[in-house]
Amino acid sequence: MGPAVSSFNDRNWRNLLMDMEAQQVIPVLGSELLVLGEEPGQPTLYQHLAKELVSRLSLEEGRLPEGYGLLEATNLFFQDPRNRADDLYYETRGILTERSWPAPEPLRQLAAITHFDLFVSTTFDSLLEQAVNEVRFSGAARTQAIAYAEKRQVEDIPAESGSARPTIFQLFGKLDATGDYGITEEKILEFTHRLQSRDLRPQNLFDALQAKSLLVLGCGFPGWLTRFLLRAAKGEQFLLQGSRGVIVDRSTRQDPEFALFLERRQTVIYSQGDAVQFVAELHRRWMEKFGPTSAAAASPQPAAEQPAEDFKPDSVFLSYASEDRQYALQVKQAFDQTGVDVWFDQSALESGDDYKLKIEKNIEDCSYFVPLISRNTATMEKRFFRREWSKAIDEAEAYPPEYPFIQPILLDDTPLDSPGIPRQFRERHVRKLEALPELIEDAKKRIRERRLQRRPA
Repeated sequence: MGPAVSSFNDRNWRNLLMDMEAQQVIPVLGSELLVLGEEPGQPTLYQHLAKELVSRLSLEEGRLPEGYGLLEATNLFFQDPRNRADDLYYETRGILTERSWPAPEPLRQLAAITHFDLFVSTTFDSLLEQAVNEVRFSGAARTQAIAYAEKRQVEDIPAESGSARPTIFQLFGKLDATGDYGITEEKILEFTHRLQSRDLRPQNLFDALQAKSLLVLGCGFPGWLTRFLLRAAKGEQFLLQGSRGVIVDRSTRQDPEFALFLERRQTVIYSQGDAVQFVAELHRRWMEKFGPTSAAAASPQPAAEQPAEDFKPDSVFLSYASEDRQYALQVKQAFDQTGVDVWFDQSALESGDDYKLKIEKNIEDCSYFVPLISRNTATMEKRFFRREWSKAIDEAEAYPPEYPFIQPILLDDTPLDSPGIPRQFRERHVRKLEALPELIEDAKKRIRERRLQRRPA
């Protein structure tokens, strides 16, 4: 037998809470926290995803270990050289977007801890962002979410500390149509390797990771990959001097030699339970010490105190089904990076005739109307986005035929003749999400033309 892992005692809890109060702890969160129910033994989102992929991709489940996860399933998929990566990415996107997922309770408990203003996620879903927005902002999209990507320019967290907005950095990318996210061990390793390069990594983020303690919760990576990740995050100091921190996950606890390696470098292993239990206990102790006053800062604010973002002239109007919010945010971020303003109903909290009139006025004043089409919009149900679509179709009649006022984006493989998709959308040039850069360039050109036409002679 290997050496025993020391217990996490009351002194460890007191030290952790003091470091959190001093804003010296960064939580690094993984898939073990994404439980789909509150009862013990419930699967995580990524265990559900793995089983669905095995079924839809016709993989031999008997070749997988008991209790297999996503990385085992995707590694099995790529063992057959005939399998195409596109099939994996399409199925993954389909599974995760075919329904809306509630924010898991562990993520909501962490979101309520207001001493955390920077979260690092090792998963590619949007549930942590959803949890923080729900707990702190009544669902309004006020959290700054940044995803690392191999195929896009590197983004970074703000240089200054103490930002009023909580920030989430997704270390291994975010679900998108290009497959630029960590869904296999090989892909995660590629991300980690790039993150070790000073020219390719977000320097402000890594300055923060090196300066503060890490609270690694439920990542569940193999020991070799965890070592590689910690070495990338903490630099040479991790190997030479060690670095204070806490790790809570199944795989580390079950690997005594690796646990001892970590503890020799001042990293404490929690051995009394899993990551979900640890978060519940951390939330309880934090509430006892700092709540309810501190927790009030994380309580949902009345909708009336959260005004919708002002509409800027010539903005692009983005229309989407609520289930496709993560894609709407991705599209908005892409436009924002090129200086094109985008407006969309982020909070979905306002109602009444005044708000409907505001929506209609914004559609009248926008330069482009961009509806996001997916299986979530191919429905005959009564939905608010249909009001936006109808208004846009009426507005398009006022433009010359050569002006492409409506610019649909297709998020998945939904047939354009599906019920609920307007004929006026099918008749236009429908782009897939991969062609978003082309649409952005067209929008920039049209906006310049509109402004030149209004300029006095």
